[in-house]
Parts: sequence; C-alpha cells; structure tokens
Amino acid sequence: YFRRLENPPIPLAATEIREIVPRSNPLTDPSPDAFGSTVERRCLAACFAALALLKILYAFVYRVDSDEPQHLHVVWGWTQGLLPYRDFFDNHTPLFQALCSPLLKLLGERADILVLMRLAMIPLFAVSLWAVYRIGASLFSRRIGLWAAVLAGLWPNFLLTATEFRTDDLWVALWLVALALLLRESFDTKRAFILGLVLGAAFGVSMKTSLLVVALMLSLGMALIIRLLARDKIDWRLLAKWLAAWLAGASIIPAAVVIFFWQKGAWPDFYYCVVTHNTLPHLGKSKSLGFHTTWFPLSIPVLFFLAKKYVHSKSDRSLASRRAILFLAAGFYYYPMRSFWPLITRQDFLPLSPLLCLGLAVAVLEIVRRGSVANPRLITVLAVSPALVAAGEIAWTFAVQRPWINKAFLFEQQLGVMLHLTDPGDRVLDSKGETIFRHRPVRPVFEGITNERIHRDPTLDDIPERLAATKTCVAITQRMPPRGKAFILENYVPFYGNYRVAGKELGSVHARQRLEFDVKIPARYAMVGEGAADSLLDGKPYDGPRVLEAGPHSFQPMSRKGPITLKWAQALERGLGPYHGASPVIGRKEK
Repeated sequence: YFRRLENPPIPLAATEIREIVPRSNPLTDPSPDAFGSTVERRCLAACFAALALLKILYAFVYRVDSDEPQHLHVVWGWTQGLLPYRDFFDNHTPLFQALCSPLLKLLGERADILVLMRLAMIPLFAVSLWAVYRIGASLFSRRIGLWAAVLAGLWPNFLLTATEFRTDDLWVALWLVALALLLRESFDTKRAFILGLVLGAAFGVSMKTSLLVVALMLSLGMALIIRLLARDKIDWRLLAKWLAAWLAGASIIPAAVVIFFWQKGAWPDFYYCVVTHNTLPHLGKSKSLGFHTTWFPLSIPVLFFLAKKYVHSKSDRSLASRRAILFLAAGFYYYPMRSFWPLITRQDFLPLSPLLCLGLAVAVLEIVRRGSVANPRLITVLAVSPALVAAGEIAWTFAVQRPWINKAFLFEQQLGVMLHLTDPGDRVLDSKGETIFRHRPVRPVFEGITNERIHRDPTLDDIPERLAATKTCVAITQRMPPRGKAFILENYVPFYGNYRVAGKELGSVHARQRLEFDVKIPARYAMVGEGAADSLLDGKPYDGPRVLEAGPHSFQPMSRKGPITLKWAQALERGLGPYHGASPVIGRKEK
C-alpha cells in the first residue's frame, strides 16, 4: 500500500488496456465451464420456465393411457392390505407401486386421483433431468449439460410419456442416475457399490432393466477391449474389486423382494406374473426370424469401429473412453431392442431419448462455437440456436396434443360416475383396472400378452363363470376375449360410456303376452318401460325392484304394450351422479 503511494501507477489509455487484456468471448472460450452470453442465459432460463409450465399443464390435460389406471389399481391394492401376484395380478416388479401406496392412501378415493398422482411424478422427472445435466457436465461442460437437460425435457416422447403415471418414471430416473454415477471422472469402490444399488432398485421397478444391464456390460466390455488394443495399462485387481462391490450393491433390493414374497408364500405367483407371463414364446417380433434380427449383429462391428476410432483420436483416453461408453450404451440398448424385443412401446424409448438429446446439444453447441469463431459478429444470433431447437420441440409436442384441449377430463368424468354408481364392495369388470378403487371379478388384465394367451388357449377365458359367481353388475367389452365379450353383450345393457350394467333388452311386449327370459347375474333388478307399471313378474304383481336369482323368469304386461328393459336397479336409483354429458372413451383405441 505504501509502495503504491510512493510510486502511483501510470494511467493507461483505453487502447492500451484492450491490447493488454483482450476482450473474452464466452462462446469461443476453450475453458470447459465457459458459458454463453447474457442472451443465451436468458434463453436457457426461458426454456426451463416453459418446460416447468408444460410439465404441470400436461399433467392435467394429457390423454390417459390404459397403463396408468392399471398401475394405480395395483397401488390401491397395496393400500387395501392385499398382496400383489397372490391376491391380484400384476406383471411388474413391485417397488414403484409399493412406494406410491402411502400417497394414494393419503389422497383417498376421488375422481381426480390420476392428475394428482401425475403431479407427484414431477420430482422423478426433475431427477432424470438433473442426471442428464450431470452426465453432460462430466463428459463435456456445464453449458452442454444444461442445454442437454432442456432438450431432453422438451423432447415430445420423453415429456409426454414421462407425464403419465407409470413405473417407467422411476425406472428411467434410476437408469440415468446410474449413468451419471458411472461416467464421472472419479470412480472408486464406494461409487461402484452405489451404482449397483441403483441398478438393483431399477430391477425392483421393472424387469426391463435386464436389457439396460446387458447394454451397460457390453459397452464396458467393448471399451475395455479398445483400451487393451491401445496398450493402455489396466489394473485388473481394481476392476475385480469394483465388480464385486457392484454385484454386492445390485443384489440387495432384488434379494429383499424375493425374500419378502417367499416369506408370504407368494413366490410361485410372483415368478409366474413377472417372469413366465412376460416371456410368452413366439410373441410379436419373435414369431418369425426376419431382417430385424440382423440389426444387432450388424451393429457390433460398426459400433466397435466408431468407438475405437474416437478413443484413439483423443489425447485424454480416460475422458474419450467415458464418452465412448455412453455412445455404446445407447447403441447396445437400441439395436438389441429392435432385433429381439417382442413388443416395442413408446415407454421403451425413455432410456434412449435423453442420451440422443445430449448428443443433439453437443452438435448444436459445436456449430455455435465454430460459427462464432468464423464470424464473431454473429455471436448474439448463434447464442439463441439451442433455444430455437427447444422451440421446435415445443411445436412438435403441440402437434401431438394441444395443451389447451383437456383429454384427461373424459377419464376423470367416467371414473366419477363409476365411483358414484358402485359401492366399495361392488366388483367391476374392466380390462386393466380402469375403475382403480374397485375389485375386479377376474384375475388377469386384458392386454396384449394375456389376449394372445387366450387366443392360443380359449379355455383360459372364464369371464362368464366369474361374473356370475361374483355377482358383478358392471362390465365393459373393450379388449375382452370373444367368449367373455359375447356373454357381456347378452347379459348387460349400455349405461354410460364404455360401461354396461346387468340387464337385458326384452323387446316389445304386447298386453297379456307372457315373455320368458333367463338371468345369469343374480342381482336386484327393475323393469323399465311403458308396460312395467301394470304387469306380473314371475306371476306376482310387479311393485318395484326385486332380487332375481340366476335362472328362468317370466314377465307379463297386463294392460299396456311397448319395449321393456330389465336393468340393474342400483343403476337406475343412482343415475349418473354428479357427472353428465357425452359418453367418454377411455384410453387409446385398440386395433
């Protein structure tokens, strides 16, 4: 301080300052954590705000997939003290539903339950995006990680499919967290154990994790071969130590699940529902050996060549290897799925979409960097390029479903009517658990695999016997096998939307004409029609709803003629309840 007083600095001209300290360009700064201009920061903040708004909005309005009420029905079963697989059917591993059951029990029985449970999935979506950011920051830069999270969150398939209430929300979050743990620069035995624990939890959510683990093992093995070909030194003892720690962590949650159901005496049921049911031979693509089966074998040399060329072209072999592992994991997930997975659905692409968006962010920002170097005057224009890509994703999402059209209300309306119509003890025959809070009279859910099993063995269709034995008075025909559907059409009459109630159309009856009919579902029935007021039911004057047992019955109007309908009395007494309007259709159309 005193030296500066004795020898004060000589002021420099502005031009001399610019020569000594050149103005930095954030877009072309080689530092890995360099960020963009103020314009880019504002674009990034706007994209995150739009993502949060769309995520909440679509939870209220996005159309209902048939899997969502199926998962909710399983969660409700947990809240009722029932044991999955033994007391009711489910073909998913139990961790997700068990974790959701306390929240469902707290919210209670309500028609808008699906929207509330969708909102509860938003934290899992945030975890997925955080993991994408961590992967991008570890392998490239914080800037790329942030834009990768934005582009992944706004990718239509990822945004909309992850909006649904489904086990895949937790499954993909665990997968991305596992990748974030694996691809960090510092890796030790503790991290290997945690990585195994996360993948074991993914097995507890879905058996589809088997494909993810295969992809991960193949990518790690190929990266190791590439390093060996480059004559890099490998510490085999350390690798064995990491592998042992990974196996120890990965076995904890699956072992706990197996022990739990074994102690409950439900292990055979668990094994059938989760393994045997889902591995039906000659299903879907596995029916024939076509060209699709060659995708995976042909992809192996291509993936190996590209990864090897990339790793050998970089001076930092460790970083290049980690990037190659991510690239190989995406390839080894996609091509085996395309080759051998029997039934491919939208949700099967959830683990892949964020990785593709990370690659998209890398490509876009590399174009921005090169363009800024070539012409610094375009810095501001180029800074908004990632935001323009995000805007394109939003437009694509709007093309899939406009957010101002509420397609979820139809499901909520129909669920409200069914909850008003039936009591907690009543049974309802739906295809996969659409009424959520009601017991089903049959064990299987009627989806692709079940219907294929019934097609191969029609004796598995015991719907008529189960409906009569459980006195089920509400049923639907959608996705039902032929025998069950024919029985429902004959012994149930339309009521609301897809639902039908026990009853029969007896047709037009003349005065004093005796009409014979059979009742298959024992219940309390009412006669509806002009001739019902003055008539005889089973030879006795009809004075209101009456319990009819299964078997033959007769009806005879005494003074009037006209169409007569036999209908479940409770449906007439409760009507449509608080919901009225056009009949909705639940879920997507079945081919």
